[in-house]
Amino acid sequence: METIFYKLIYDKQLKRSLNILEILYKAKHAVTMKELQEKLNISLKSVLPSLEFTKTLLPDNIELTVSEKIVSLHQHDTSQPIDSALIEIAKSTIPYQILKHIFYDGDILIAELAEMLFVSESSLRIYIKHMNRTMTFFGLSISFRDVKLLGDETNIRYFFYAYFSEFQELFVSVCADELEYFSGLYKNMRKMQLEYDDKLIHYSYQQISRWLFIVRDRLELGKFVSVKKSLAKRIQSHPSFKNFKDIYESEITKTLTSPNIPISEVIWAYVVSFNSIIYTNDKNHLLYHDKLDSKSCQNKLAAVLKNVINTLGVNDEDYEDFFAIHMAYLLNLSLLTEISPIFQLGSDSIKNYVAGNLEYLYTTWLGALNRLQHDKIFTITNSHSIASQLAMISSQFIYRQKTQVKKILFSFEGESGFAVYLETLAKTLVPEGVEALFVYNEPINSKTIEKTKPDIFVCNYQVNEKFDNCKMLRLSYVPLTQEWKLLKELIINPNWHSFL
Repeated sequence: METIFYKLIYDKQLKRSLNILEILYKAKHAVTMKELQEKLNISLKSVLPSLEFTKTLLPDNIELTVSEKIVSLHQHDTSQPIDSALIEIAKSTIPYQILKHIFYDGDILIAELAEMLFVSESSLRIYIKHMNRTMTFFGLSISFRDVKLLGDETNIRYFFYAYFSEFQELFVSVCADELEYFSGLYKNMRKMQLEYDDKLIHYSYQQISRWLFIVRDRLELGKFVSVKKSLAKRIQSHPSFKNFKDIYESEITKTLTSPNIPISEVIWAYVVSFNSIIYTNDKNHLLYHDKLDSKSCQNKLAAVLKNVINTLGVNDEDYEDFFAIHMAYLLNLSLLTEISPIFQLGSDSIKNYVAGNLEYLYTTWLGALNRLQHDKIFTITNSHSIASQLAMISSQFIYRQKTQVKKILFSFEGESGFAVYLETLAKTLVPEGVEALFVYNEPINSKTIEKTKPDIFVCNYQVNEKFDNCKMLRLSYVPLTQEWKLLKELIINPNWHSFL
């Protein structure tokens, strides 16, 4: 799926060229024309003119070459590194320039912006109209006369957070200077927090710094959020809110021209900080949420969590930690949802990755979230993204715990080197505590199964006999990536895909 950055670009040729540069940079090596065709999903006839246009975007010290159907980037000198050049090219796109002016200047007349960007007003309106199709997803739009973002302030901030985060993922970093600046603010906040508590909340430095960066610039423009009175009252009763308020107000106002900010901004920042928490099983950090809040919500969530724990077969020694961490995530998410359901979105790239790589955990949580929706514990608008987050949090317990599978029997056919290679790959998938047995010098039949007693039998050739006492996974002769993933899922839960 396309990222926000690419969706906002109107010029298809420019979009394709930026995609080519991203592919070449991330590959760190030469790429074949066939690979480019597949990744771009276009014909060879379309690749060639796209490569020619891409060359025109590059500075003099960086060259794109095509030789014998091999495409590569070359840097002739170090005056400008490749990653820096890509950032500058990405920043020069019209959508980025429009959003930069909106972010730093608040709003600007379309005639002024058109003159600054060296485009006509009519062209600029076409760009904005195209961008608004993507902005609708965030409940936002860009106005045409005085170019500014229209919509709820929380959604505006979330959009900029998502856009800048994605930009960093694609092109190294969009705001490295600002993040460096905020490292001092972040350190002071942590130092002051330790004066109140003996443990720190486990924040992601990159995430919370980016939020602080966005909030500071919105506050400078006088763009404030509003918070529901009922939520504000509850948050101000949290034992940890006063500590946060003292720290946050003291530090954030140092960065502002006008230091007076409404209490709604402090409440908003307190809740949104939960969006930057790392949910690891770390005894040195706080348990992320106020236990006094939402007793009825906690009781309902507890029933759902116990069901998930039983389904996943969580070890007894991990029960309490698994329960506490997932409870914390869901309670924090319920508070974030009260600020805006937009915090449930997550990124498509992460969601798709988890759906493909942590399938059993992902589908288990999807089922649990359906129950949460039915019980109306809190409003769920994006169950797929939430399920992907929960699957990743659960993986720290599930993928290291003792599996129900004790022994796997492998039998591969093929050239000597190929069979050895498949055995090597298979060994990397077998977790500690599971015995991997490889049999080549005898046929696999009921006697072999009875003698070795495996929980799972894996092969890459046809075995006509069916075995009652173990699962059998027939791989392709040259196993597909998806088939190795399926094996990983079977190791975690032998009942997964029971049709095998």
